[in-house]
Amino acid sequence: MAVTRREFILGAVASLVIPKTVLAGSKVFKSAGIGVNCFDLFYGTLVDERGVRSARDRLWELSDAGIPFVRFAASPFWPKEWSLYPKERYYRLLDEVFLNAEKFGIGLVPSLFWSPTSVSDLFGESITSWGFSASKTSKFARRYVQDIIGRYGKYNSVLHWEFGNEFNLNLDYFNRDFPWPKVNVAMGTPERRIPTDVLSTDDYARLMTNFASWVQEIKPSTLISSGSDIPRFDAFNLQQGKSSADTVEQFRQAVCNANPVKNSIASIHFYPDKIRKYSKWDATASKLLIEAKAAAASNDQHLFVGEFGVRAQGNPKEEYATFDMMLNALDIAGIESAALWVYDFGKWQPDWSVTLSNARSWQLKNVLEFNNRRAKQAS
Repeated sequence: MAVTRREFILGAVASLVIPKTVLAGSKVFKSAGIGVNCFDLFYGTLVDERGVRSARDRLWELSDAGIPFVRFAASPFWPKEWSLYPKERYYRLLDEVFLNAEKFGIGLVPSLFWSPTSVSDLFGESITSWGFSASKTSKFARRYVQDIIGRYGKYNSVLHWEFGNEFNLNLDYFNRDFPWPKVNVAMGTPERRIPTDVLSTDDYARLMTNFASWVQEIKPSTLISSGSDIPRFDAFNLQQGKSSADTVEQFRQAVCNANPVKNSIASIHFYPDKIRKYSKWDATASKLLIEAKAAAASNDQHLFVGEFGVRAQGNPKEEYATFDMMLNALDIAGIESAALWVYDFGKWQPDWSVTLSNARSWQLKNVLEFNNRRAKQAS
Protein backbone atom coordinates (compact mmCIF):
# COMPACT_ATOMS: atom_id res chain seq x y z
CA MET A 1 0.00 0.00 0.00
CA ALA A 2 1.33 3.43 -0.90
CA VAL A 3 2.19 5.69 2.01
CA THR A 4 0.22 8.94 1.97
CA ARG A 5 1.85 12.28 2.67
CA ARG A 6 -0.07 12.40 5.92
CA GLU A 7 1.34 9.07 7.07
CA PHE A 8 4.82 10.15 6.01
CA ILE A 9 4.59 13.43 7.92
CA LEU A 10 3.24 11.87 11.09
CA GLY A 11 5.33 8.75 10.85
CA ALA A 12 2.28 6.60 11.60
CA VAL A 13 -1.13 5.77 10.19
CA ALA A 14 -3.84 7.93 11.76
CA SER A 15 -7.49 8.53 10.98
CA LEU A 16 -8.48 11.69 9.17
CA VAL A 17 -9.98 14.50 11.19
CA ILE A 18 -13.68 14.52 10.38
CA PRO A 19 -15.24 17.96 10.85
CA LYS A 20 -17.86 17.95 13.55
CA THR A 21 -20.80 20.30 13.71
CA VAL A 22 -21.85 22.51 16.59
CA LEU A 23 -24.58 25.09 16.90
CA ALA A 24 -23.83 28.77 16.37
CA GLY A 25 -27.07 30.40 17.40
CA SER A 26 -29.70 28.81 15.19
CA LYS A 27 -27.21 27.72 12.52
CA VAL A 28 -24.69 24.95 12.05
CA PHE A 29 -20.98 25.66 12.32
CA LYS A 30 -18.55 23.17 10.77
CA SER A 31 -15.58 22.84 13.08
CA ALA A 32 -12.54 21.53 11.24
CA GLY A 33 -9.60 21.86 13.62
CA ILE A 34 -6.55 23.63 12.19
CA GLY A 35 -6.30 24.22 8.46
CA VAL A 36 -4.04 26.48 6.42
CA ASN A 37 -4.11 29.75 4.56
CA CYS A 38 -3.18 29.40 0.90
CA PHE A 39 -3.56 33.05 0.00
CA ASP A 40 -2.86 32.72 -3.71
CA LEU A 41 -4.73 29.46 -4.35
CA PHE A 42 -6.91 31.39 -6.84
CA TYR A 43 -5.32 34.84 -6.94
CA GLY A 44 -1.89 33.53 -7.88
CA THR A 45 -3.15 31.75 -10.98
CA LEU A 46 -5.36 34.74 -11.83
CA VAL A 47 -2.44 37.14 -12.14
CA ASP A 48 0.33 34.70 -13.14
CA GLU A 49 -1.04 31.33 -14.23
CA ARG A 50 2.36 30.00 -15.28
CA GLY A 51 4.21 31.20 -12.18
CA VAL A 52 2.06 29.48 -9.55
CA ARG A 53 1.20 25.83 -9.07
CA SER A 54 -2.37 24.94 -9.93
CA ALA A 55 -5.16 24.93 -7.39
CA ARG A 56 -5.77 21.29 -8.26
CA ASP A 57 -2.23 20.23 -7.35
CA ARG A 58 -2.17 22.17 -4.10
CA LEU A 59 -5.61 21.06 -2.94
CA TRP A 60 -4.79 17.44 -3.72
CA GLU A 61 -1.56 17.45 -1.74
CA LEU A 62 -3.16 19.25 1.22
CA SER A 63 -6.08 16.85 1.26
CA ASP A 64 -3.74 13.89 0.91
CA ALA A 65 -1.72 15.22 3.85
CA GLY A 66 -4.84 15.43 6.01
CA ILE A 67 -5.24 19.21 6.16
CA PRO A 68 -8.98 19.78 6.72
CA PHE A 69 -9.54 23.17 5.05
CA VAL A 70 -7.99 26.13 3.23
CA ARG A 71 -8.65 29.85 3.62
CA PHE A 72 -7.88 31.79 0.43
CA ALA A 73 -8.40 35.06 -1.43
CA ALA A 74 -11.40 34.68 -3.73
CA SER A 75 -10.83 38.07 -5.35
CA PRO A 76 -8.23 40.32 -6.93
CA PHE A 77 -5.95 42.30 -4.62
CA TRP A 78 -5.33 45.60 -6.48
CA PRO A 79 -7.94 47.87 -8.12
CA LYS A 80 -6.62 47.38 -11.66
CA GLU A 81 -6.91 43.61 -11.32
CA TRP A 82 -10.69 43.82 -11.12
CA SER A 83 -10.58 44.26 -14.92
CA LEU A 84 -10.08 40.47 -14.98
CA TYR A 85 -13.62 39.97 -13.67
CA PRO A 86 -16.09 38.66 -14.88
CA LYS A 87 -14.26 37.19 -17.85
CA GLU A 88 -14.48 33.48 -18.72
CA ARG A 89 -10.94 32.83 -17.49
CA TYR A 90 -11.81 34.29 -14.08
CA TYR A 91 -14.55 31.74 -13.55
CA ARG A 92 -12.52 28.91 -15.05
CA LEU A 93 -9.78 29.42 -12.46
CA LEU A 94 -12.24 29.81 -9.60
CA ASP A 95 -14.12 26.73 -10.80
CA GLU A 96 -10.87 24.83 -10.44
CA VAL A 97 -10.74 25.70 -6.73
CA PHE A 98 -14.30 24.74 -5.86
CA LEU A 99 -14.55 21.66 -8.06
CA ASN A 100 -11.29 20.20 -6.79
CA ALA A 101 -12.02 21.00 -3.15
CA GLU A 102 -15.25 19.03 -3.56
CA LYS A 103 -13.44 16.23 -5.37
CA PHE A 104 -10.70 15.89 -2.75
CA GLY A 105 -12.92 16.44 0.29
CA ILE A 106 -11.18 19.51 1.64
CA GLY A 107 -12.99 22.51 3.14
CA LEU A 108 -12.80 26.12 1.97
CA VAL A 109 -13.03 29.55 3.58
CA PRO A 110 -13.26 31.96 0.61
CA SER A 111 -12.44 35.59 1.42
CA LEU A 112 -14.55 37.54 -1.07
CA PHE A 113 -12.80 40.91 -0.77
CA TRP A 114 -9.37 40.13 0.62
CA SER A 115 -8.35 43.74 0.01
CA PRO A 116 -11.67 45.63 0.33
CA THR A 117 -10.11 48.99 -0.51
CA SER A 118 -9.41 47.69 -4.02
CA VAL A 119 -13.13 48.03 -4.78
CA SER A 120 -13.61 51.56 -3.44
CA ASP A 121 -10.36 52.59 -5.16
CA LEU A 122 -11.65 51.05 -8.41
CA PHE A 123 -14.59 53.46 -8.37
CA GLY A 124 -12.65 56.45 -7.04
CA GLU A 125 -14.72 56.52 -3.86
CA SER A 126 -13.52 56.93 -0.31
CA ILE A 127 -13.19 53.85 1.83
CA THR A 128 -16.18 55.03 3.87
CA SER A 129 -18.35 54.37 0.80
CA TRP A 130 -18.39 50.72 1.90
CA GLY A 131 -20.82 51.67 4.63
CA PHE A 132 -23.48 53.09 2.29
CA SER A 133 -25.74 50.94 0.12
CA ALA A 134 -26.15 53.62 -2.56
CA SER A 135 -22.41 53.86 -3.30
CA LYS A 136 -20.89 52.39 -6.47
CA THR A 137 -18.63 50.37 -4.19
CA SER A 138 -21.52 48.70 -2.38
CA LYS A 139 -23.53 48.09 -5.55
CA PHE A 140 -20.57 46.41 -7.24
CA ALA A 141 -19.74 44.39 -4.11
CA ARG A 142 -23.32 43.18 -3.80
CA ARG A 143 -23.26 42.01 -7.43
CA TYR A 144 -19.95 40.23 -6.91
CA VAL A 145 -21.16 38.46 -3.75
CA GLN A 146 -24.32 37.32 -5.46
CA ASP A 147 -22.49 36.22 -8.62
CA ILE A 148 -19.99 34.16 -6.67
CA ILE A 149 -22.38 32.63 -4.17
CA GLY A 150 -24.95 32.04 -6.88
CA ARG A 151 -22.34 29.99 -8.73
CA TYR A 152 -20.55 28.29 -5.83
CA GLY A 153 -23.01 28.31 -2.95
CA LYS A 154 -24.08 24.76 -3.78
CA TYR A 155 -20.72 23.30 -2.75
CA ASN A 156 -20.63 21.64 0.66
CA SER A 157 -16.91 22.30 0.94
CA VAL A 158 -17.48 25.92 2.05
CA LEU A 159 -17.24 26.27 5.83
CA HIS A 160 -18.23 29.94 5.74
CA TRP A 161 -17.98 32.96 3.45
CA GLU A 162 -15.65 35.69 4.62
CA PHE A 163 -15.99 39.38 3.79
CA GLY A 164 -12.33 40.40 3.60
CA ASN A 165 -9.01 40.52 5.37
CA GLU A 166 -8.47 42.64 8.50
CA PHE A 167 -10.68 45.55 7.45
CA ASN A 168 -11.25 46.43 11.10
CA LEU A 169 -7.67 47.70 11.45
CA ASN A 170 -8.73 50.95 9.81
CA LEU A 171 -11.48 51.74 12.31
CA ASP A 172 -11.66 55.14 14.03
CA TYR A 173 -8.16 56.35 13.07
CA PHE A 174 -9.34 59.95 12.77
CA ASN A 175 -6.72 62.72 12.94
CA ARG A 176 -3.91 60.17 13.18
CA ASP A 177 -1.28 58.71 10.89
CA PHE A 178 -2.96 56.08 8.78
CA PRO A 179 -1.21 52.74 9.31
CA TRP A 180 -3.20 51.09 6.54
CA PRO A 181 -4.29 50.46 3.75
CA LYS A 182 -1.52 50.06 1.21
CA VAL A 183 -0.92 52.55 -1.59
CA ASN A 184 0.28 51.50 -5.05
CA VAL A 185 -0.56 54.11 -7.69
CA ALA A 186 0.62 51.88 -10.55
CA MET A 187 -1.99 49.31 -9.52
CA GLY A 188 -4.83 51.79 -9.21
CA THR A 189 -4.79 53.21 -5.69
CA PRO A 190 -4.78 56.93 -4.93
CA GLU A 191 -1.45 58.56 -4.08
CA ARG A 192 -2.39 58.94 -0.43
CA ARG A 193 -5.18 58.23 2.01
CA ILE A 194 -7.26 61.08 3.41
CA PRO A 195 -9.47 61.46 6.52
CA THR A 196 -12.60 60.33 4.66
CA ASP A 197 -10.87 57.01 4.08
CA VAL A 198 -11.18 56.16 7.77
CA LEU A 199 -14.15 54.00 8.70
CA SER A 200 -15.97 54.54 11.96
CA THR A 201 -17.19 51.59 13.99
CA ASP A 202 -20.73 52.54 12.95
CA ASP A 203 -19.75 52.56 9.23
CA TYR A 204 -18.25 49.13 9.68
CA ALA A 205 -21.33 47.73 11.41
CA ARG A 206 -23.48 48.92 8.49
CA LEU A 207 -21.10 47.31 6.03
CA MET A 208 -21.14 43.94 7.78
CA THR A 209 -24.93 44.02 8.07
CA ASN A 210 -25.11 44.73 4.33
CA PHE A 211 -22.67 41.92 3.55
CA ALA A 212 -24.71 39.44 5.57
CA SER A 213 -27.86 40.45 3.70
CA TRP A 214 -26.16 40.10 0.29
CA VAL A 215 -25.01 36.58 1.11
CA GLN A 216 -28.24 35.46 2.72
CA GLU A 217 -30.41 36.73 -0.13
CA ILE A 218 -28.81 33.96 -2.20
CA LYS A 219 -28.17 31.35 0.49
CA PRO A 220 -30.18 32.09 3.65
CA SER A 221 -28.71 29.36 5.84
CA THR A 222 -25.05 30.02 5.16
CA LEU A 223 -22.57 31.39 7.68
CA ILE A 224 -20.41 34.46 7.20
CA SER A 225 -17.45 35.99 8.95
CA SER A 226 -15.88 39.42 8.86
CA GLY A 227 -12.27 38.27 8.34
CA SER A 228 -11.24 40.66 11.10
CA ASP A 229 -7.90 40.78 12.82
CA ILE A 230 -7.64 40.84 16.60
CA PRO A 231 -8.58 44.42 17.58
CA ARG A 232 -5.78 46.89 18.12
CA PHE A 233 -4.75 47.12 21.77
CA ASP A 234 -6.50 50.52 21.97
CA ALA A 235 -9.40 49.87 19.56
CA PHE A 236 -12.23 50.63 21.98
CA ASN A 237 -10.63 53.85 23.18
CA LEU A 238 -9.91 54.95 19.60
CA GLN A 239 -13.66 54.74 19.02
CA GLN A 240 -14.10 57.14 21.96
CA GLY A 241 -11.46 59.51 20.60
CA LYS A 242 -8.94 58.51 23.28
CA SER A 243 -5.43 57.12 23.03
CA SER A 244 -5.17 54.88 26.09
CA ALA A 245 -4.87 51.09 26.02
CA ASP A 246 -8.07 49.09 26.44
CA THR A 247 -9.01 47.20 29.57
CA VAL A 248 -10.03 43.56 29.28
CA GLU A 249 -13.72 44.57 29.31
CA GLN A 250 -13.07 47.08 26.51
CA PHE A 251 -11.14 44.45 24.56
CA ARG A 252 -14.18 42.17 24.65
CA GLN A 253 -16.35 44.97 23.30
CA ALA A 254 -13.80 45.70 20.57
CA VAL A 255 -13.97 42.05 19.48
CA CYS A 256 -17.77 42.38 19.24
CA ASN A 257 -17.40 45.64 17.30
CA ALA A 258 -15.08 43.90 14.81
CA ASN A 259 -17.63 41.08 14.40
CA PRO A 260 -21.00 42.82 14.69
CA VAL A 261 -23.33 40.32 13.00
CA LYS A 262 -24.95 37.92 15.46
CA ASN A 263 -25.12 34.20 14.65
CA SER A 264 -22.12 34.48 12.36
CA ILE A 265 -18.49 33.41 12.82
CA ALA A 266 -16.32 35.85 14.75
CA SER A 267 -12.83 36.27 13.33
CA ILE A 268 -9.50 37.24 14.83
CA HIS A 269 -5.88 36.77 13.76
CA PHE A 270 -3.30 35.78 16.33
CA TYR A 271 0.44 36.53 16.19
CA PRO A 272 2.95 36.48 19.05
CA ASP A 273 4.35 39.97 18.45
CA LYS A 274 0.98 41.50 19.35
CA ILE A 275 0.48 39.82 22.71
CA ARG A 276 2.69 42.16 24.71
CA LYS A 277 0.71 45.20 23.51
CA TYR A 278 -2.22 44.20 25.72
CA SER A 279 -0.14 44.93 28.81
CA LYS A 280 -2.86 46.90 30.59
CA TRP A 281 -4.49 43.62 31.60
CA ASP A 282 -1.42 41.37 31.59
CA ALA A 283 -2.62 39.38 28.60
CA THR A 284 -1.05 36.05 27.75
CA ALA A 285 -1.62 34.10 24.53
CA SER A 286 -4.24 31.84 26.08
CA LYS A 287 -5.94 34.68 27.95
CA LEU A 288 -6.27 36.71 24.74
CA LEU A 289 -7.99 33.80 23.04
CA ILE A 290 -10.18 33.00 26.04
CA GLU A 291 -11.39 36.60 26.25
CA ALA A 292 -11.95 36.81 22.49
CA LYS A 293 -13.91 33.56 22.58
CA ALA A 294 -16.03 34.85 25.48
CA ALA A 295 -16.74 38.04 23.55
CA ALA A 296 -17.82 36.02 20.51
CA ALA A 297 -20.07 33.82 22.64
CA SER A 298 -21.78 36.92 24.05
CA ASN A 299 -22.73 37.72 20.44
CA ASP A 300 -23.97 34.16 19.70
CA GLN A 301 -20.86 33.41 17.66
CA HIS A 302 -18.10 30.83 17.48
CA LEU A 303 -14.54 32.10 17.14
CA PHE A 304 -12.41 31.42 14.06
CA VAL A 305 -8.69 32.21 14.36
CA GLY A 306 -8.26 32.95 10.68
CA GLU A 307 -4.48 33.39 10.86
CA PHE A 308 -1.72 32.39 13.26
CA GLY A 309 1.90 31.48 12.77
CA VAL A 310 5.58 32.14 13.40
CA ARG A 311 7.98 33.53 10.84
CA ALA A 312 11.56 32.29 10.34
CA GLN A 313 13.87 34.36 12.53
CA GLY A 314 17.15 32.47 12.35
CA ASN A 315 16.62 30.78 15.71
CA PRO A 316 14.85 27.45 15.15
CA LYS A 317 14.70 26.60 18.85
CA GLU A 318 12.88 29.85 19.61
CA GLU A 319 10.55 29.35 16.64
CA TYR A 320 9.60 25.85 17.83
CA ALA A 321 8.94 27.13 21.35
CA THR A 322 6.79 30.03 20.12
CA PHE A 323 4.79 27.81 17.80
CA ASP A 324 4.17 25.28 20.58
CA MET A 325 3.06 28.13 22.83
CA MET A 326 0.52 29.23 20.22
CA LEU A 327 -0.84 25.72 19.69
CA ASN A 328 -1.07 25.28 23.45
CA ALA A 329 -3.00 28.55 23.73
CA LEU A 330 -5.43 27.42 21.02
CA ASP A 331 -5.93 24.18 22.96
CA ILE A 332 -6.39 25.82 26.37
CA ALA A 333 -8.92 28.28 24.95
CA GLY A 334 -10.83 25.48 23.22
CA ILE A 335 -10.59 27.12 19.79
CA GLU A 336 -12.45 24.87 17.37
CA SER A 337 -11.14 26.25 14.08
CA ALA A 338 -7.94 28.07 13.10
CA ALA A 339 -5.74 28.47 10.01
CA LEU A 340 -1.95 28.49 9.79
CA TRP A 341 -0.29 31.36 7.88
CA VAL A 342 0.78 30.54 5.13
CA TYR A 343 1.01 27.58 2.70
CA ASP A 344 3.24 27.59 -0.39
CA PHE A 345 3.84 31.34 -0.58
CA GLY A 346 7.61 31.33 -0.80
CA LYS A 347 7.86 33.71 -3.76
CA TRP A 348 6.43 36.58 -1.74
CA GLN A 349 6.82 35.60 1.91
CA PRO A 350 9.71 33.14 2.22
CA ASP A 351 10.01 33.76 5.97
CA TRP A 352 6.40 32.63 6.47
CA SER A 353 5.85 30.04 3.74
CA VAL A 354 5.28 26.45 4.86
CA THR A 355 5.18 23.49 2.49
CA LEU A 356 5.20 19.74 2.92
CA SER A 357 8.89 19.57 2.08
CA ASN A 358 10.60 22.85 3.02
CA ALA A 359 12.51 23.62 6.21
CA ARG A 360 9.32 24.83 7.88
CA SER A 361 7.31 21.64 7.23
CA TRP A 362 7.56 20.82 10.95
CA GLN A 363 4.73 23.32 11.49
CA LEU A 364 2.39 21.14 9.42
CA LYS A 365 3.50 18.08 11.36
CA ASN A 366 2.64 19.84 14.63
CA VAL A 367 -0.71 20.97 13.24
CA LEU A 368 -1.62 17.43 12.19
CA GLU A 369 -0.64 16.06 15.57
CA PHE A 370 -2.80 18.74 17.21
CA ASN A 371 -5.76 17.78 15.02
CA ASN A 372 -5.29 14.11 15.80
CA ARG A 373 -5.29 14.72 19.54
CA ARG A 374 -8.45 16.77 19.20
CA ALA A 375 -10.13 14.08 17.09
CA LYS A 376 -9.29 11.37 19.65
CA GLN A 377 -10.60 13.52 22.51
CA ALA A 378 -13.87 14.08 20.63
CA SER A 379 -14.37 10.40 19.77
